[in-house]
Amino acid sequence: MALDERKHVMSESSVYTVPQLRDDAAVTAVLSDWLTARDPGGSRVEIVALRRPQGSGASNETLLVRTLTSAQGAEPVDLVLRIAPTTLQFVFEPRFAEQYQVLDTLGRNTDIPVPKMLGYEADTSLFGAPFWVMSHVQGRAPADFPPYSQEGWLFDATPEQRRRVWRSGVEALGALASVPVGLFDFLDDPARGDGGLRQSLQYWREALDWASTPMDNPVLEQVYEWLVAHFPQAPMAGLSWGDARIGNLLFDGGRCTAVLDWELLSLGGPLTDLCYWLMFDEMLTTGLELPRLDGFGTREETLDLWQETTGTELPDLTWYEIFCWFRLASVMMRSDQMRRAAGRPVPGPGEFGCLSDVADGLARRLGLSTAS
Repeated sequence: MALDERKHVMSESSVYTVPQLRDDAAVTAVLSDWLTARDPGGSRVEIVALRRPQGSGASNETLLVRTLTSAQGAEPVDLVLRIAPTTLQFVFEPRFAEQYQVLDTLGRNTDIPVPKMLGYEADTSLFGAPFWVMSHVQGRAPADFPPYSQEGWLFDATPEQRRRVWRSGVEALGALASVPVGLFDFLDDPARGDGGLRQSLQYWREALDWASTPMDNPVLEQVYEWLVAHFPQAPMAGLSWGDARIGNLLFDGGRCTAVLDWELLSLGGPLTDLCYWLMFDEMLTTGLELPRLDGFGTREETLDLWQETTGTELPDLTWYEIFCWFRLASVMMRSDQMRRAAGRPVPGPGEFGCLSDVADGLARRLGLSTAS
């Protein structure tokens, strides 16, 4: 569902990532002691390498760690350290502990490919925020910047290799629809409404309010009113990954090896994820005036494969797509707010991540009277 006929360009101002917030030597010392205290064999655990992945995201601080224990014959083990946001909170109510719980629950009870969760620490005296450690999963994620449709390993792959990646990614997305929702009762938030999707809509209403200071957007207010007025009669219940896009999957040999980045999780249901996937697929291809990579399925093929994988119909698809664009606009508003506070430029018309372009596209799509 194209919102904006304008073609966009991706620039440095389009991308916001977490800066380095702490000294590597301090991280190494603290984490080594923490892991040693939890080593099942009582061995000393040393950190022999530590690095930050390029473009490591805009919400949590992520570090890749190589460890070695003092046990005889031990081999190095690669882990991932993720620290909750502190001074730079990109996501409204990140639900950091619940992210860990969801990943741990998926790993213990389903076939969804996720890292093994190795420990959660709520004590903020160590890194100034809670953190967790998880296993490192072999694989590569398609890049957002520069976009995978323009350069990188997926761009360089053969059409057959890309087809395997696309199919495995959509099948992983579809597999989430069959996860028993009862495993995630701890995500229920009845104070925000009756049912997961209504709770999710209310969450994004509050997220918009949080991100709007000191500026607001009348179009997004009207979009929210439209979403309330046209709320689905019988929404499909289920876990929602939230940030459902190919750039948050790892692939190895064409196979999806991990579903990552659950900051936007909810009980909003799998159709929310499907439409978020379609939205980002559009943004990183035709939205940048880039051709779809040969081998990648079209929108129609994605919908068909998702239905084949889930055995589910596609009711209220337009509503879910509008909801996802509304969510994205709320995130963009927060991103602009953070940029202004840091004295950085915000994406302007024609640039990837431009809030006014998304708002104007929503206004045209819904026939709203006020443009931003």
